[in-house]
Amino acid sequence: MKIIGMSKTIHYLGGLLLAMGFLSGCISTKKWKKEQYFLRSQSIEGNKELSSGELEELYRQKTNSRVLFGYPSVVAYNYGKRRFKPEKVREKMAKTRAKYDTLIDRQEAKIIKVPPGPKRERVRERVTSKVRKLREKKEEKLRDLSVKLRDGNWWMRSVGEAPVFYDSLKALETAREIETYYQTKGFYQAKVKVSTERNERMKKVRVTYDVAEGIPFTLGKIEYITENKVIDSLLTHPELRKASPIKAGERFDQDDFDKEINRIVVLLKNNGFYTFHKNYIAVKIDTMVLRDTTKPKLKPMYCQIVINKPSGNEKYHRQYKLDQVTFEIQPNQEIASSLKPAYNEKVSEKKVKYRFINKRIPYSSHILDNRVQLNPGDLYKNDQVLRTKSLLGALDMFKFVNTSFDIPEKNNDGKIGRINARIRASPIEKYQFTSEFGLNVAQSLPGPFANLSLKNRNLFGGAEIFEINFQFSIDGQTAASEQNRGFSSQEYSLNAALNFPLILFPTKLRFLFNDYGPKTRINLGYNFVNRPEYSRTNWRSSMSYLWFKRYSSYNFTLSEISLVNANLSDAFRNDLLRLDSLGNPLIQSFQPGLVGSYYFTYTFNNTNIGQIRNAHYIKFLGESGGTTFNLIDRNFFGGTGKIDSLTYFQFFRVNSSFHYYLPLGKKQKLAFRVHAGLARPYGLSATLPYEKFYFAGGSNSIRAWAPRRLGPGAYTPPTIASNPNEFDYSFEQPGEIIFETNVEYRFPIYSFFEGALFMDAGNVWMIEDDSRQGSAFKFPSFLQELAVGVGFGLRLNFSFLLIRLDAGIKAYDPARAVGQRYILGDFNLFNPGKNGQTLLNLGIGYPF
Repeated sequence: MKIIGMSKTIHYLGGLLLAMGFLSGCISTKKWKKEQYFLRSQSIEGNKELSSGELEELYRQKTNSRVLFGYPSVVAYNYGKRRFKPEKVREKMAKTRAKYDTLIDRQEAKIIKVPPGPKRERVRERVTSKVRKLREKKEEKLRDLSVKLRDGNWWMRSVGEAPVFYDSLKALETAREIETYYQTKGFYQAKVKVSTERNERMKKVRVTYDVAEGIPFTLGKIEYITENKVIDSLLTHPELRKASPIKAGERFDQDDFDKEINRIVVLLKNNGFYTFHKNYIAVKIDTMVLRDTTKPKLKPMYCQIVINKPSGNEKYHRQYKLDQVTFEIQPNQEIASSLKPAYNEKVSEKKVKYRFINKRIPYSSHILDNRVQLNPGDLYKNDQVLRTKSLLGALDMFKFVNTSFDIPEKNNDGKIGRINARIRASPIEKYQFTSEFGLNVAQSLPGPFANLSLKNRNLFGGAEIFEINFQFSIDGQTAASEQNRGFSSQEYSLNAALNFPLILFPTKLRFLFNDYGPKTRINLGYNFVNRPEYSRTNWRSSMSYLWFKRYSSYNFTLSEISLVNANLSDAFRNDLLRLDSLGNPLIQSFQPGLVGSYYFTYTFNNTNIGQIRNAHYIKFLGESGGTTFNLIDRNFFGGTGKIDSLTYFQFFRVNSSFHYYLPLGKKQKLAFRVHAGLARPYGLSATLPYEKFYFAGGSNSIRAWAPRRLGPGAYTPPTIASNPNEFDYSFEQPGEIIFETNVEYRFPIYSFFEGALFMDAGNVWMIEDDSRQGSAFKFPSFLQELAVGVGFGLRLNFSFLLIRLDAGIKAYDPARAVGQRYILGDFNLFNPGKNGQTLLNLGIGYPF
């Protein structure tokens, strides 16, 4: 894609960043005290077993934010401080206080002027209201001025950072913190010394924490001590013991013992021990009991994990079985109006008592039974409590779901106690209308969009949901046939979906999914896309089964049928006919067609779980199109691959994506992505439906190439007439095979500004050569056809919105002749857009 003004834009941005870096390095020291030294940097040396990243979190002093060669935040702070006049703020506070006191007095004087009686009371009410507002406004203004007096002006508060000066006491505190942390990791002999390197002329200091780790303690014999035989059998069971994070011979780590305590609590609570909690667990460690004299460097620690007896009247830890399970559905207004509302009750097949205020139970008890995992007579299991809340929440019928338990006092002295469960839920409104308007940034230029939806809950009384959705968007894009000409693409879509909270299937197989939040979705939709080259309509219907389990979700679409039609412009049709004459049947993808398929999608995603250090995202898709036609004799339709005037497509498609996120310290992260796919027509189909092809390039793909323009393989597109060194990416380049990989380093810059350095590699290929020479996938030569782009990005992270600007630079271009493909050396910082080597990408959200 050719970006107008690309060279100048990046040139000015680069110059501005360099100027900021050099200027911010100039920090005035004139008003600093003699003993003050600017804390330039802190580092940790000598650490071999523990990473610097985790130790740096223990710093008592944090250095100022640095950009390139200096500290622009400190420069901004000093700039604001020179212009900050605290006496003027105090003067303004006094004037504000006097102003509002006068206004309040004037208002209150109005009451006295009115004779006693009803009129005075009416005046009093008006005056009281005005006085309250004046007092609130006064307090608000004084509060803002107080903040300004305490923290300084806007430059000091919002833009700048006060310079951090070296504090020797805090440095010593940091050293002690590091030593203590090492002890929690088994290094009881660790010592930390503080050393400084001062620059007297610049009044700056570097601080180094020198670590002598010493020999770590390892775990020796590990014993579980308890008088309860059931607990003992659970803790010493060989299979359950494998899940323990503490093992003999490994280094002592306090975090592992904390995890072990939590594991024991979870294990016991999932085996009936409702009243058990971690305060009953004591860890005893003796480093002198075991001493292996044959290995003087190892210091094994004898460990005991003791389960103490319960306090109070209980003599031992008891297991509990569920006695009564009650599900109360309570509308909010009824809860507010009555502490003991009247209920209508119904007992389900599995003995769960459903209660609803005044009316009949509005939901099918059979559906709710499938979601309630608490069964009378079963041992209490905390996982089933959490699973019940998750499954009921997935129905999208209730605002909240709360679960509470009580232990009956009467006739509850057995070895295994009885416990009652009470589930309380409040219904969501039956009808919900939502509207969304905004700016859509996809692959190219931004454009407006609208999204309107209406939801009708509990349509037939079985927790069904009917949804109807309308979407409209206008996207600024690059034309498929003229890369240098921008245009507006319109898209309309209307979809109606009916969701059932169970698997609609005629055999008992449907009951196997009851524990996984099953859902059947029947969908009917219409989509219209209008581009200069073509307009395309798509009538689509589908039936899908969905279910989930913790981080995993599944989607099996039993049937998806699409009727597709396209109208081509004369110029675009001529280009497709030319390709067809060369053996490329792409024009068949635009003929009126029938696309029928079924597919399965599996997704694993724990990226939103804050407690997981290394997050993953995995998605797999397997699709088969036109499979039904395999059961019919080809001659039945005349052996032409058409039904009347409709072309039917037969194909298969597999696709997988893997994302991995590795935190580096508190705010830095490495992000990885691998995407691979294969699509292949078969039978009487010579090509894929156009939307089933793969495309490479764009802001979420290989960012140094324009959207959908990369490849295929080593295909060399024609050059631009005015510049023989620049390729003319006039056409989208579909492929049957795709492979992409991305690596991105994300780091904070300052405030809500973030930066990124990235490398993208990938391409698309055809399984066999078509009219585009070099497009076929061949092993192992495909490795030499992986396009490589590098670049940097600037992100504005407002927590609720992330705006991304990435500059991708072509480093290795497989479209060029062998031996001339490495072109990163041709990059010119002062003319980055030369020969189309650099591409700017604007996007919303992270690329992956």
